[in-house]
Amino acid sequence: MLQTRFMSLGLQGEGQWIVPITLGVGSYNNRKKFLLETKVGKRDISEFDQSNDESQEVTEKPWVKVNVGHTGFYRVKYDRALAARLTKAIKDKCLSPEDKSGILDDTYALCEAGEESILSLLTLMDLYREDLDYAVLSRLIIACYNTARVLKDAVYDPRNHLSQFFTELIISSAE
Repeated sequence: MLQTRFMSLGLQGEGQWIVPITLGVGSYNNRKKFLLETKVGKRDISEFDQSNDESQEVTEKPWVKVNVGHTGFYRVKYDRALAARLTKAIKDKCLSPEDKSGILDDTYALCEAGEESILSLLTLMDLYREDLDYAVLSRLIIACYNTARVLKDAVYDPRNHLSQFFTELIISSAE
């Protein structure tokens, strides 16, 4: 783990804080809490991994969720391997509504700051297509609106594919 000051404009800020971290690994019963007191931190979670087989597919390893319950006041950026595991956990309906909306909120903010791609945001949003939870759906609607507003001027789309995508995304939850 590496801590840097997050700024929505994508600028890097200086500073170091003591950050309370709660990790969930593969289940909400497997939690690890600690304080990140340095700029870089490393934690061993092998105790939660039932198989230490390196040949195992990334998505077969347990998901790791930082900031369980989305109670900490910080953003989380996952590397590709951890993001793939979380994607599988979302598809398998393993995560709480708070964590699903938190992941969406973090990904949107990182995308807005230029630290995540728009494709990763749209792919994540598509995972919530049939989610009926109020917290998730309200965050999804806000993310759709803001993304469409920003992209309207940035991307020429004569057939309005993005608006159609966002509309279908929200309507599928309403059916």
